[in-house]
Amino acid sequence: RGWYLSKVTIGAGVATAMALIMGVIMQGVGFHPANPVRFYAILILYANAMMFLNLFLAISLGNIGRFIGMAIMILSLGSAGGTFPIETSPGLYQALHQVVPMAYSLTTIRSAIAGGITESSVTASYIYMTVTLMISLSLLAFAMSYRAKHQPDPAKLAGAHSH
Repeated sequence: RGWYLSKVTIGAGVATAMALIMGVIMQGVGFHPANPVRFYAILILYANAMMFLNLFLAISLGNIGRFIGMAIMILSLGSAGGTFPIETSPGLYQALHQVVPMAYSLTTIRSAIAGGITESSVTASYIYMTVTLMISLSLLAFAMSYRAKHQPDPAKLAGAHSH
C-alpha cells in the first residue's frame, strides 16, 4: 500500500503541476479561455488520467509498457481531431477517435476556450476522463500488488522501476 500511495501521490502532484504550468504559460502569452475553471479542470483531469495509464503500463510491462504508452500518445495526436476535423483523417484515426482520451479532453478544452459545445458533450467528456482515471488507478493498484507479491523485496521493487 505504501508503494502505491507514494506513486499515486507523487504522480498526481507531478501531473497536476504540469497541467497548471501549461495553463499558466498559455495565459501568460495572451491566451485567455472563456471558462478558466473548465479549462484548468480538464487539463488536470487529463494529465492525471494519462499519468496513471502510463505508470500502469511502465510498472506492469517495463520498457514494453513505456513503448506502448508512447505509441498511444502518438496515435492520440493523430486521432484526437485537434488540428483538422477528424472527418478529414485516415480511417484508422477516425476509428481511434472514439476511444482516445485526448479526443474527449479536446472537446472540453474547446468548450472552455470559446463555448459553443453542448453541455452534454462536455459532461460526457468529463465522465470519460474520470472513468479513464479510475480504471488506470485500479489497474495500477492491481499491477503493483501483483509485483509486490512476486517480488517482495522492497529494494528490488524500488530499483526495478526507478530508471
